[in-house]
Formats: sequence, C-alpha cells, structure tokens
Amino acid sequence: MQPKHFALSLLIGIGLILAVVAALNRVVDPFWYYRDFEIDGLNKVKTKMRRFERHVKPMIVAREQPEALIFGSSFAEIGFDPTHAGFTGSGKLAGYNFGIAGADWGRVLCYFDYAAATTGMKRAFIGITPGAMPRVDCKGRLPEIDGFSESKLLLSLKAVSASIGTIREQRKNSPSHTREGMYYYIRGLPGVEGQFRQFFGERLKKQHCDLIPLHQSAFAPLVLDAALPGADSGLDLEGLRHIVRLAKRKGIELTLFAYPKHVLWLELDAVCGAYKAYWSGLAAVAALLEEEGGHAALWEFTRYNGITGEPITQNSAVYWQDPEHFNYEFGNRIFDAIYKQRDGDHLGSRITSGNISQVYQNYLENRISYLGSHPEILTALRKQLLLPGRD
Repeated sequence: MQPKHFALSLLIGIGLILAVVAALNRVVDPFWYYRDFEIDGLNKVKTKMRRFERHVKPMIVAREQPEALIFGSSFAEIGFDPTHAGFTGSGKLAGYNFGIAGADWGRVLCYFDYAAATTGMKRAFIGITPGAMPRVDCKGRLPEIDGFSESKLLLSLKAVSASIGTIREQRKNSPSHTREGMYYYIRGLPGVEGQFRQFFGERLKKQHCDLIPLHQSAFAPLVLDAALPGADSGLDLEGLRHIVRLAKRKGIELTLFAYPKHVLWLELDAVCGAYKAYWSGLAAVAALLEEEGGHAALWEFTRYNGITGEPITQNSAVYWQDPEHFNYEFGNRIFDAIYKQRDGDHLGSRITSGNISQVYQNYLENRISYLGSHPEILTALRKQLLLPGRD
C-alpha cells in the first residue's frame, strides 16, 4: 500500500473510532449531561455521575434554569430531595440539588455566585457548618466550569469507561444520583455501624478529647455550660455577608441551615467541648443576619430524638449513613418544618439574635431529658469509641 493511501486509511480509521466512541458516550450519556432520552437496560440507571458531577451539574443548572436550589457539601447533596413539595412550593418552582461532594465553603460560595449569575433563582437553601465563612476570589476556583468541554464527555477514556460501566450496571438498579441532583452515596448498604466507627476513629486521631467521663461506673450526662457561648466576634463571615447581600439584591429567598448530627456525634461534641464553637458560631451568624436586615433565615436541628438518636447496627439505618451524612427521610422532615411550618415534632428551631438564648436552653433541657430516658446511648458511644463497658 502506498504511503498516501496508508495515511488516508489510518486517518479514516481513527475518525471512525472517534465517531463510534462519541456516539457511544452520547447515547449512553453516563454523566447525565444531555438528558434527552433514557432507555431501560441501556442508560436509564445512571451509576457514574459522581465522577463528573462538578463538570455537569453547573451546566445542567445553567441550561435547565431551576428556581429553587440546594447548596452545600455532600451533607446537603445526600440529605435533601429537591422535589419536596414544601421546598418547591407544591411544584411551582423547579428544584435542583446543587450540592457537591467534598465542596468546601469557598466552592459553596462560588457555586451560589454562579447560580445567581446564570439563573433566575428565587429560592436558595444553603447548608453550613457554623464557623468561618470568608469571602473568596472565585476566579479560577471552579476549573471544571471554566475549562468545560463537551469533547471531554464524548471522547475521554473516562467517559468510555463510564459508558461501558453504566451499561453493565443497569440490572443493579443502583443509580448514584436522582435526575434532580440528589446523591445516594452508600444508601441502603449494610455496614452502617462500621461507617460510624470509622468516623469516630478518624476524628479522635485529629482531635484530642478527654474520654475519662465515659469511663465512669455510673453514667451521668456531662454538664454543659448553662450560659449560651457568646458570639465569636473573631469569625470571618464576609463571604456569608456577600451571599446575604446578593440574595437581598436579587430578591432570592435565602435559608441557611446548620447541618444536624447523630446523637452519638453530638455527645462526642459534648465530651470534646465542640458544642461551644457550634453555638458561638450560630450566634455570630444570627447577629450578621440581623445586622444585614432582609428576610434571610437561619435554622438549626440540634435535637435529641428518635431520628437523631436512631439505633445503629450493621444493617442499614433509615435516617443515617454515618454520624454526619443523613438520608433524605430526615431531610424531608426538616423541609416540612421549614417550608410547611410543621414544628410539632420539635425537631429544630429558627434562630434569631432574640431567641437563640432560649433555643440553647431548650437544647440543654432536651439533651438531659433524652439521655435520662435513653441510658443505652452511653453503651453505644463506648462501643463506637472501642472503650470497655462499665455499666
């Protein structure tokens, strides 16, 4: 074969291969970018979106223009169903979960800025961890958006692998996300107790805590400070201030939500003294909202009850995947309380500078009451921390 013919044949062959690869990835759509058709047994169950969610979620938001958006880390991405009737105003607003696994505060702020600039967002729900929330420069902070290219979705080896994996895993019927962006993570899988123990072990490696009170032969709940820890005036909240002002300027209904924790995690917070920083941070956020005015709301759900105190075994739990990642069944109850004003279960409270002291007292009383009627919490906590039982 002459060199010219060989070169031409080679180019045609490469072109055909690329065309087949692009066609495969376009049809299977493993990362749910195109979203135009779903075929049972081929691509209806999306199992690989997690790998490219930072690339495709922003593009979906810009294209589909949802009006009610959830922002935050994996806690928010796993815990909230954006189709909830209360959150969407009984379907009047199109909802989408824009939470991103592993997103730090800077990313959350930049995703909010992005959504505010590219959509007609009317309602924003932001998960926070009370603490520093500084202003960041978003330029270059979201490279997945700045450098987005459809060619990566159609021609990359990762996309090919994801397409093949998606086809193979259709029978498992275990999608990674819902169409509206909610993440399933390890929902429904056994080994929840092991997940809890891993989280406790990793935390104790990072944070020294005096566990002597847990060795007492007769358990009595640790006595926490009766007075509300003062607002931390040293916290940098300028990033949060920016969001509050932007939401006010654009007429976006803004709700801030402090992530809940399982009772076992809350008790470790008590042992380690971390509850002080939590409530001090809440007080600082409440003060900022009052200072800025407007209608931004702050909610917390730090309560001891049958949901946060759900018994944890190796079998899958209903409400929890680990001490911090909660399932949407709990998220639905939270949305009911916030958007349907159903607070009869006393799951949590809206926080203002005027009521936070009383809410803190309610928390203290709730904790003592619950631990008094559930002495098995100590046994469970000792088990998680691999401490000897002394009951």
